[in-house]
Amino acid sequence: MDKMTTISKYQHVAVILLILTFCIATTSTAQKKKTKPVIVFKLFKLKHRLAKELLPSVESILSPNGKASVDIISNSLMIIDHQKNIDHALKIIEKLDYPVPQLSIQLRYRFNNTRNKYISSTGIISVKGIKLSTGKNEQVQKLLLRVRSGSSAFLKISRQVPFTNHWLSLCRRNGYNFGWFSDYKTIGTGLALKAVALTNTVDLTMTPIISFSVGKAIEFIQSATRVVIPYDSWVTINSAKSKSNETYALILGKKQKLDSTLQIQVKASLAR
Repeated sequence: MDKMTTISKYQHVAVILLILTFCIATTSTAQKKKTKPVIVFKLFKLKHRLAKELLPSVESILSPNGKASVDIISNSLMIIDHQKNIDHALKIIEKLDYPVPQLSIQLRYRFNNTRNKYISSTGIISVKGIKLSTGKNEQVQKLLLRVRSGSSAFLKISRQVPFTNHWLSLCRRNGYNFGWFSDYKTIGTGLALKAVALTNTVDLTMTPIISFSVGKAIEFIQSATRVVIPYDSWVTINSAKSKSNETYALILGKKQKLDSTLQIQVKASLAR
């Protein structure tokens, strides 16, 4: 009888311990569920920037389950994530949603045995070239366009330029071996400009481009020039013996073989 009583006591203790273990585990699980971050939805309407421009910056800080999308009609960002990430996204949006400055870019270049030629640029929308006579053998050519900080703009130089074998050779040397463009007789030339306004300087990238009547274009990436220049100062952005000078010379209208005296200067200012 005593033996049976002893066994019952041990069984009773084991049951109690099992119940306590279950209760502790259940409490711990409940606490975990209770402290789990809640998924929330927020819509942020932008005042100055396009929502699609800020989308990559916001997506980079979201959790694996978080999502962000753009409402084009209201120019808003729609974000679903934990509250902590929502708050972080709000700080990013407030920091980036500011009026984007407009930049005025002036470009001038000079060939050997010729007078200076000037191209001035003031932003994205281009207008027809204006020719001003400044002397018997000299003309100043101006193109006006809007350059929005962080955006790209196309500076048109010439139309209906003969597409000679020299151009074809230049394309192939830059890695463009497409057969379709060998049938074209004329091309358009220009420069793609991307300018980013910084505190005291402008980060400027300039890439030579030729375009075809079929809407296709070739960018000479290897000849692209990127410089960081101060505001309101003329800066020389190429060397007289630079390998990219041949490309720039052809883009800018040099018909004969390039001598070694092409000089390109640029000045950037905040548009008033």
